[in-house]
Amino acid sequence: MSRNYQIALGEYRFKLNQSAYEELRRTTRYHWAKQDLIQTHPAYQAVGMGEDTIYLRGAVFNYQSNMSQLHTDQLQTLRAVAQMRKPLRLALESGINMGYWIIQSIEETQSHLIADAPLKQAFNLQIAYYGEKA
Repeated sequence: MSRNYQIALGEYRFKLNQSAYEELRRTTRYHWAKQDLIQTHPAYQAVGMGEDTIYLRGAVFNYQSNMSQLHTDQLQTLRAVAQMRKPLRLALESGINMGYWIIQSIEETQSHLIADAPLKQAFNLQIAYYGEKA
């Protein structure tokens, strides 16, 4: 069943016709304690999970037939969601629940400016895993 979005982060939807992402990169870290040993390689012991981070890279294209109807508020909406400073449920289009995540950073690059409005807003979003419960 198609849900008409790529990913949902809380109430915010990454959609192909609005704020589509083109690359998702995920980094999961693991904590290991190092014990130096005499005349041999160090010994390591697992001491817990590290940070789980997702990086989304994408763009908002504001092309409209009528230049007075440009919609450049997608990233402002995402910033407003981040300002709430609350964990947000992350769900894939397939309906898979990824748990709760927090927005760590939003980076924006505007280009192709026409009439003081960007036709392209590239973005990088960094979110980190919060847990199964908010």
